[in-house]
Amino acid sequence: IKSIIKILNNLRGGCMSKVSKDKLMKDLFKFPKETLLFVKEVARINEDIILEETIDRILKNSNIQYDMFSLSEEKTSGKSENQFKRLDLALEFRTEQEQLEFIVFIENQTTNDKTMLLRMMEYITATLLEKLQSKDYNISKGLPRPIPILIYLANDNCSMPVSLEQYFKTPQIAAK
Repeated sequence: IKSIIKILNNLRGGCMSKVSKDKLMKDLFKFPKETLLFVKEVARINEDIILEETIDRILKNSNIQYDMFSLSEEKTSGKSENQFKRLDLALEFRTEQEQLEFIVFIENQTTNDKTMLLRMMEYITATLLEKLQSKDYNISKGLPRPIPILIYLANDNCSMPVSLEQYFKTPQIAAK
């Protein structure tokens, strides 16, 4: 985990191209156990005990069920090419019974983008809709929990909205 964080910190404000950063992100998170430990650390920071316990249950299994994908353009409906921005990485984790427990959505961001929170919500919605609409989906198993993680690699402080309420003129009303 510390080595992942160290590599990410070294990338801040660097001169790598978007393609190079995307490849590095995929390389960093291609190891299931290490990726789960990274997500567990995020869960610990956010005081998400249920996620931590789920990760511990998955880690006990010697054969971690894990799939990696990027959200492609065809998974978002009604988007023209110039409107669409793709998710950097999504990782599906399953329990020993092959039950899909959660999907980690990882976005690498190098600028303050006021639309980032809404884009992450769009990526999550598109993925969950695809699960629900698949022929072999069993609704009784429930949807997997989405875990969005934004990795911000710019030199300036992050000033993007972090909650939906921040987009509204009166956040108190939007929160209800």
